[in-house]
Amino acid sequence: MIKKLSTSDPYKSMCSDLYSLGIFDKVINGLLSITEKNDTDQTIIIERKFTNNSGIDISFGYYFIQCLNSPCEEEHLKHFRGSLETFVKRKTKCNYMEVEPIVIAPEYSDVVINFIDQYNRIQRRKPIKLFRYGE
Repeated sequence: MIKKLSTSDPYKSMCSDLYSLGIFDKVINGLLSITEKNDTDQTIIIERKFTNNSGIDISFGYYFIQCLNSPCEEEHLKHFRGSLETFVKRKTKCNYMEVEPIVIAPEYSDVVINFIDQYNRIQRRKPIKLFRYGE
């Protein structure tokens, strides 16, 4: 469920090259571009586009990513979900299916892992993807 990344600073890596962490693949994920970022919360909003047969770029949704510098605890998850909800309401008119949520942290508490596992099983939304980095 939690994939391991080989980096010591995922936020900085993603800001300089979206494909640097191996989360995204140019062929599969289409054209990616950062539309918003918040250095304080270390959140990155990435718009996903595809080029249609006429050569026109078509928006195909967003990635909402938060990078944490400490283990992800329940309060981090609550903040992440609140920020995600605000973004979805503002940008997609409450369509959660247009946004893929991602959390990147060095570790995750058991409470967070259990919640994400339950959430991903029962919600009719895109699953929250978890990535771990560090030693």
